[in-house]
Amino acid sequence: MRSFSTFHPVSFLIYFICVIVIVMFAGNPVFYILSLIGAVGFYAFQAKRRFWHDLLFYILAFIIIALANPLLSHKGMTILFFLNDNPITFEAIAYGVALAAMMIATLCWFQSFSVIMTSDKLFHLFGRAVPGLSIILSSALRYIPLFRSQSKKIMNLQTAMGLYSKGSYIDGASGTMRVFSAMVTWSLENAIDTADSMKARGYGQPGRTLFSIFRFRLRDLQLIIVSVILFAITILGIAFGYSEFSFYPKLSTISVAPEAIICYAAYGLFALLPLLYEIKENIRWIYCKSKI
Repeated sequence: MRSFSTFHPVSFLIYFICVIVIVMFAGNPVFYILSLIGAVGFYAFQAKRRFWHDLLFYILAFIIIALANPLLSHKGMTILFFLNDNPITFEAIAYGVALAAMMIATLCWFQSFSVIMTSDKLFHLFGRAVPGLSIILSSALRYIPLFRSQSKKIMNLQTAMGLYSKGSYIDGASGTMRVFSAMVTWSLENAIDTADSMKARGYGQPGRTLFSIFRFRLRDLQLIIVSVILFAITILGIAFGYSEFSFYPKLSTISVAPEAIICYAAYGLFALLPLLYEIKENIRWIYCKSKI
């Protein structure tokens, strides 16, 4: 079964940049909702069990962001009630919900990006042009899971030796500091070894060839063409004001003009494209297994 992550890194990077640019600067709740559905659904397919582990965090973050805006901002003409002599307006609540949807969608897009854009793909994209940046990005992405794994090993080892105790706050803090000190030393030594190894292999030197397992196929070109077309349609619709929407001082109505519908449909298809692709491939995989 082929997932969306099997596309060429260049095509996925172009898609990711286009979809993020629109959701961050659109200013219309329709775009936020479409992007949220696409981002959450796509991340659920990519992260699988990890998504259900993080779901509570996203729900709490959504609620906190949505409630924070009406408590801090009192703009709007429709006053619902007063809280400590401060007006709570319907417009502020609506903007808070829209802002929460936009931020959660953006966070899920970046989470999916971190899952798909592995260190070897970053090397392939930036290894020739900016080798220093590529090694920093790939090392940072790689060291996060390594740091977690190594910290658990050191903590378990010190617990077995009787050096790490949770009997009191002082003992727990002391044990945590020992683990952190050991992790800092391990990280520095590992970084030095990696740098020496890359230097010995001639990384970043002119004329050095780079091994790549990624082939640019027809479907990668198709993804780029579709992304550019849908991005252009959406941007033109936003630029000409077909999807214009304002929260303050009073909520404006969502445009249902034909031009606006085309703009919404273009971005909806654009944001849901990875999710639809994953669903199609899963249905295809289930059908193939049923034929065995």
